[in-house]
Amino acid sequence: MSLEVKRDGTVVELSPNAKIVQRSRTIIVMDGNVAFQILNRGSRRRARILAEYRAQQPKPEPEVIEHHEPTEQQTAEIQESLENLEDPVAKPPATPIENESIDLSEQEQEPWTPNPNDWFDCRIKTSNASRSFVILIVDGVNETAFCNGNAFSRSPAAHSYCLERGTPCMARLARTATGLRALEVVVEHDTDYTGREDEAVIRHWSDRNIGSGERACQCGIMLVGDYEGLPFAVGDRVRGEYFLNKKGNWALRNLTKV
Repeated sequence: MSLEVKRDGTVVELSPNAKIVQRSRTIIVMDGNVAFQILNRGSRRRARILAEYRAQQPKPEPEVIEHHEPTEQQTAEIQESLENLEDPVAKPPATPIENESIDLSEQEQEPWTPNPNDWFDCRIKTSNASRSFVILIVDGVNETAFCNGNAFSRSPAAHSYCLERGTPCMARLARTATGLRALEVVVEHDTDYTGREDEAVIRHWSDRNIGSGERACQCGIMLVGDYEGLPFAVGDRVRGEYFLNKKGNWALRNLTKV
C-alpha cells in the first residue's frame, strides 16, 4: 500500500500494519518508524505549510546570454541583405469590429466543488431549531454551508441547534444546485456525559423500543428503551441516562416516564 505526499510529490510506501488514528481534528498515519499527519484541503495550516515549502524551493538560475560583436564580413552581409529588400506592401488598417468587447467580470466563474469524502474545518455561524437547520462557515473558502441537525454524527451530548456561535467543527461537504451542504458534521469534545440524566419528549418510536426525542433545547436525541420495561409512545416525556452508542455519539437509555 502506498500513499502520495502531495506537498513534494513523493510517495510513502506503507506496510499492511500501518495504522490510521484520528485525534481531534487531525488524522495521523503511523507505520513503524514513519509517522505523518494528514491535513484537510481547506485548513489554514495546510495552506501555510504549502506556502512555506514553496518559498524554500531553489529558484532557477538566470540564463546568461553572451553578446558578441559581428565580424566585418557578417556586417557586410547584413548590409547587402538590407539593400536588396523590397518595400513591403502596406496593409490596409483593420476594420474595427463593434460590439465584440467581452466583459470578463460578467463571465461566470466555476464554483469550488469539494470532495464529499474529505473533511473541512468549519465554524458554526447560526442555527434555527424551529426550522431544523444550522449554517456553517467553511474556513479558507469564504462560503457557508447548510446542514440539518441530523447531520451531526458526533457532538457534546449530541447537541446541534444550541451549540454556541463560532464553535469549531469538521464537515464533509457537497455542492448542490443551491450551494454547499454539509453531509456530516463532527464537533470534537472531551466531556464525559456517561450516567448524566436528561429528559426528552418522544417524537418517533418503533416496535424495537428505540426511537428519538426532543429535549428542552429542541435538539434531537436517540432513545433506547428497555425491552422488558414499560412500552412508550410518541408524546411521552421520558428521563434517561447518557451513554455512547456504537456510532460514537451520545444517546439516552434506562428510560422512565416522567
